[in-house]
Amino acid sequence: MQFRILARGNDKLNKTFDREQGYGIAVNNHPLETVSYQSLINDMMNEIPLIIFTILALSLIPASFLSFLVEERACGSKQLQMISGLNPYVYWLSVYVFDILSYCIACGLCILVYIAFRKCAYVGRDVIKPFVLLLFLFGLAALPFSYIFSFLFGSSGTALVLLTILHLFIGSATLMITTLLDILIMGGDDLNYLLDALNGLFLIFPQYCLGRALYNLASRAYVSQYRQYDLFDVSKYVNPFGRHVTGEKLCALGVLAVLYFLIVILIETKFFRVRFTAFSHKLFPKWAQKHRLQLEQRASKLQDSSQPWTNDGIQKERKRVLALKKKGKLHSETSVGAIGLTKFYGDKENPSVIGLSFAVNRAECFVLVGRDGSGKSTAIRLLVGTLDPTMGTSYVDGFDIHSNPKEAHRCLGYSPQESDALPGRLTGRETLTHYARLRGLPGSTIPNTVNNLLKDMHLDIYADKDCSEYADGDRRKLSMAIALVGDPTVIFLDEPTRGLDPKSKRIVWDQISKAVKDGKSVVLTTNDMRECEALSNRLGVMDNGQLQFLGTVQQLRKSHGGGYTAEVYLHKIEDDTTVRDQIEGKLSCTVSKNLGDLRYEYHFTPQSKLSEVLQTLNEFRYDLLIDYYSVKQTSLDQVFIDLTRPRMKEFSKTEVETEKCP
Repeated sequence: MQFRILARGNDKLNKTFDREQGYGIAVNNHPLETVSYQSLINDMMNEIPLIIFTILALSLIPASFLSFLVEERACGSKQLQMISGLNPYVYWLSVYVFDILSYCIACGLCILVYIAFRKCAYVGRDVIKPFVLLLFLFGLAALPFSYIFSFLFGSSGTALVLLTILHLFIGSATLMITTLLDILIMGGDDLNYLLDALNGLFLIFPQYCLGRALYNLASRAYVSQYRQYDLFDVSKYVNPFGRHVTGEKLCALGVLAVLYFLIVILIETKFFRVRFTAFSHKLFPKWAQKHRLQLEQRASKLQDSSQPWTNDGIQKERKRVLALKKKGKLHSETSVGAIGLTKFYGDKENPSVIGLSFAVNRAECFVLVGRDGSGKSTAIRLLVGTLDPTMGTSYVDGFDIHSNPKEAHRCLGYSPQESDALPGRLTGRETLTHYARLRGLPGSTIPNTVNNLLKDMHLDIYADKDCSEYADGDRRKLSMAIALVGDPTVIFLDEPTRGLDPKSKRIVWDQISKAVKDGKSVVLTTNDMRECEALSNRLGVMDNGQLQFLGTVQQLRKSHGGGYTAEVYLHKIEDDTTVRDQIEGKLSCTVSKNLGDLRYEYHFTPQSKLSEVLQTLNEFRYDLLIDYYSVKQTSLDQVFIDLTRPRMKEFSKTEVETEKCP
């Protein structure tokens, strides 16, 4: 608007006077001189991006360290080391010390950058000491702050990205809020009470302590440059270690370092989970009792629905375990005991394990066999203590695995199903040496022990290669060797021969048989019935989290292995449906498998007489309805299929009915 008025005035002057006389209006734009108050604000706002980028750079370091912790926990390596005797206090202290030393290198580079760019507000002669101490204490507090989040993530990449964003957000948001309040207070607003309250609240964040202390150092330096600003008394020297500069933040960082590290230890030892459960049960006893009864009723209904498919051995075993516990002989007569082990993953999800009760005798190989997803691996994890049960207890060598895990872990060796638990940056020899030290073996005996294990597992030629270069079969054998380190009395093997070639499988079988002969108890899982027949003294058939059979292989054959299996080759005709109907009608059998090319596999019940089967098949052959056939006794694989197939259908019906129950 002003420019339009000036333009019209200039036009009138040109019409009134001759342009050559030089009459007109000239406009010059020149900013007013900034006052000290505005200059101080501008200079301080220019420092904020530097402070934020410093927070980002130093936060990337603990976030990157977190990736290794998440990967180690997710792959099972950390759990395997804990079971092998690693003390959680030693684990976290060693991680903390190593990360601090690594952080100091990056911290030193950051200080050199500040010195190179002559940022005297931070690295001047009188402020270099608090600046260095501030960066160091930030690392001491930020590292355990990051460790807390290692329990929440399952992916190292996700942990790195999200934690970096979290560090940056906390640091920038808290700094901007308090800086804005500073500016408003300098303008005359009475907001000191709010600034003090937020400052006290934000002290729990290491990122704020770092950012605010750097801001205070910069503010201290710039205020001294504007002596004419009446609100500041610069006649007095401001100590950079003073409470309102860096002193308060340095003390807070020191306290946070201890506090956050203590929280990490408490989380690792499940302190909060145990105390919270006990507190909630004490605070809401009726709710806790009702919830417990609902779980017990649900487990009981699911167990009752499976009774037609169980055998007497399961009930006898449950009574035997309870009797041994009552008499106090569970430790003297058995190596492993499970009493009512049940695991629910949420109230609306299918249970993984229901009412598992059995005991493993000394010098016995007990095999849990079942299809994938039957609950075998969950049962093993409950037995070794890497998973907490919803209900029930388990014992290893007389020690409760959940209330006294330290003593129980001394007695057992464990080979998980996942071969990723092996450290990829160590050789096979270094890996076994590491676990031998965790087991507490004398240093003089470790080399000989490691060499013997490598030789027994036929890994001596790969002993000095990184584990990351091992084939899957060799990694499985190395995992088996780890379970044997320290001569444990009980060995848990979760599908130790999965994916192995016949030669490697035989090596593992030989070591299992040798361990049993030496008086050790072995509990292993598999879905191979031939492995059960070769290794087991007793076996338990699992399906949908429950035992469907418990006994010896001979008892399994006797109770469920009657009948015969015939492989029939039909004559080539246009319609073979009539022939199949005749065979099924006369012999009371069912087609168990279509082998293709007019080949069918029939399963005959135990009531079928072998003579009648052979006679009928011969008649069909003479009538040119079939070309030839072969009859054999029903295999254990067929027994396993027959034992679990009906239960799979029954379970789905039971689950629907259970969900409808109040």
